[in-house]
Amino acid sequence: MRRLISYASEPGSRVPAYLCIPKTALADGAKIIPAVLCLHGTDNVVGHGVVVGIGDKPNRAYASELAERGFVTLAPNYPLLAKYQPDLKQLGWQRARSKRSGTICVGWICSNRCHM
Repeated sequence: MRRLISYASEPGSRVPAYLCIPKTALADGAKIIPAVLCLHGTDNVVGHGVVVGIGDKPNRAYASELAERGFVTLAPNYPLLAKYQPDLKQLGWQRARSKRSGTICVGWICSNRCHM
């Protein structure tokens, strides 16, 4: 199952991401499921959709493939790619440019079940 979600990365900003959940994780009595953070290349049209099979780039849908193999996957979009255009000035990223990298940090708390 693939869902487009968003999460609060910092006050005033939400990151769009695809969450892929294997069908086995949704079954009654499901066990703890391993999770993988799936980062994408710099496709400025599809963005994070590339790793879930959206777009025309072959052999890049590894988030969907891992979900088919039993992993929960999270594929966030990068700021300023595709449709994710946060206001960096408003978020204060310009002032702190020397202190921050372009890497997205995701805090993920795994529980023994996914509740949708």
